[in-house]
Amino acid sequence: MSSACWLGGKVTADKELRGLDLQTGLFTLRQIKAATKNFDPANKLGEGGFGTVYKGMLSDGTIIAVKQLSSKSKQGNREFVNEIGMISGLQHPNLVKLYGCCVEGNQLLLIYEYMENNCLSRALFGKLDDE
Repeated sequence: MSSACWLGGKVTADKELRGLDLQTGLFTLRQIKAATKNFDPANKLGEGGFGTVYKGMLSDGTIIAVKQLSSKSKQGNREFVNEIGMISGLQHPNLVKLYGCCVEGNQLLLIYEYMENNCLSRALFGKLDDE
């Protein structure tokens, strides 16, 4: 699927996205709220410097991870667009796939393939002694 992510109301980000051949889909905020049960804390996978990640399920049964950019984050529209641009063109069996994005109102969301395997350090180094 090849489509651009339209950043409604985000004029500068929208301009930056024009001309990019993004291999991602566009999701509505309504779809993502339904998938994450309105960003239910029970679906929270983790939190980092750029925001919170939630687990969700799309209406077709696809399980997703939603990165919700924090309004406190230093990552702005340009960084958001750069992340979409870089990741959308990458396809490799060892990389998490970017399904698309959603920008409505003040929400900047990235929708990724969900990977079930705990944390990266466990995948790389195995179980820790204290686990």
